[in-house]
Amino acid sequence: MENFVVDRKEFEHYKSRMKKLFPDYISFEKNSFNNNFKYFIAFDFDYIFEEIFFEGIISFLNKIKNGKLFFYTIDPSPEDYFFIHFNKYSVFELETNKSYDDFNYIMYKDPGVNTADAIGINSNEISFFSDSDDWAIIGSREWEIAIAGFISLEMKEKFLSSFGDNSDIFTSIGQQVNILDDMLNFDNELKEDYKELSKNYQDRE
Repeated sequence: MENFVVDRKEFEHYKSRMKKLFPDYISFEKNSFNNNFKYFIAFDFDYIFEEIFFEGIISFLNKIKNGKLFFYTIDPSPEDYFFIHFNKYSVFELETNKSYDDFNYIMYKDPGVNTADAIGINSNEISFFSDSDDWAIIGSREWEIAIAGFISLEMKEKFLSSFGDNSDIFTSIGQQVNILDDMLNFDNELKEDYKELSKNYQDRE
């Protein structure tokens, strides 16, 4: 079964990929995608753990001929938290011939002595990517939003078409903010915070 990265050199490989995609990462609400990324779509953070998301992302990877999906926990830190506590990194790869059960297993695998530390539970900010430099996903449990970024409209359309009838889980960032506002009834301060987030992730022409 799939497992977390334990080798330091292997971890550094994923860390360098992360830094290439998000070179100036500060926090989720600041758009830290590198300047090649011009188009963004949003979805509910919780979909990350659902089968419809997994099936769609695997279909997309097969379409662009990438054989592996990479998962990277940004917060808590894979080095300063996860490795210190469990002697492993909250990072893994999944080949596209694997099943949703394989994905679910690693997301909720007990890394030590407490299942509450599973990355499907104890992860606030996460990222998905592959060997391609043309797309990436970043998500925040706190903000309740995940955002997929693309370097071209063509790549964005390939991504959406990979989800078939389930592509309606994706919206613009502004629309996703409105959905959350309708559900949670933001106060004025929170409205301004989400307005800033939406502004930061506007498409770049």
